[in-house]
Amino acid sequence: MSKSASGVTLPHLTPQELIDRDSEENLLKTRLRACLDREDFDSERAMHVLHSGAIDIFKVMNLAYLRRPQYKPEWKEEIISTAVFRALYSSFDYVSKYAHQEYRDSDDPTLEVAEELKQAIREHVEATASHFKPAFTSSDTKKHPSVFESLTGKEAASYARAGIDIASASPLLLMAHAALDHPASETASPIGDQLRILRQESGFTTEEIAEKIGINVRHVYKHLAGTVPRAKHIRAYEEVFTAALGRTVKLKRQ
Repeated sequence: MSKSASGVTLPHLTPQELIDRDSEENLLKTRLRACLDREDFDSERAMHVLHSGAIDIFKVMNLAYLRRPQYKPEWKEEIISTAVFRALYSSFDYVSKYAHQEYRDSDDPTLEVAEELKQAIREHVEATASHFKPAFTSSDTKKHPSVFESLTGKEAASYARAGIDIASASPLLLMAHAALDHPASETASPIGDQLRILRQESGFTTEEIAEKIGINVRHVYKHLAGTVPRAKHIRAYEEVFTAALGRTVKLKRQ
């Protein structure tokens, strides 16, 4: 085991888990290779391939770690970071082409892509957690009062949405859900922070926002990751979220 810069130590994966992870990495590389036609690189296609590939690598790794009896909620962000690292460097030549095409004005294009992929994974986790059906009833509070007394109303509702039966769920399952249902705060520009919160409140997907704003979805990912939008796009964001949330939305400029 090795300790990351964040101080979180992840256990080693088993040989079979490594095979599963490497399989996803090889698949990502193959799909990215298909985005290259002689000297032409299809950046639009590469964006979707990168996002889905990073998410698939994360899902394999996350499932492996959720099975560990010593699983801790704080592992989630490190799993995301590691999955993104694996996605980037398992096919670096193709990622580099994408990074320099899409973030040509950035001092560190690869870092920009890394933040873009982290955002894609967090969005996947959020979307997945919201598509489960409730699995417990109020009678369960009588069976396990100590468990429910420790939950706030918001937390109890969160477990219900995720389909977790509190009466029979193990502490590990509850911890695992907490890790998925409460994304850690992340560093980004003030605009990026505001847009992420507004997107979550409105329930829009990134693709829906792009369609409403009238820009390419990859630009929305850049804005969510911290790139400051043009003034006209800031105004468009404000109009879209004002209409969706029923209140006046004003984004703070840098």
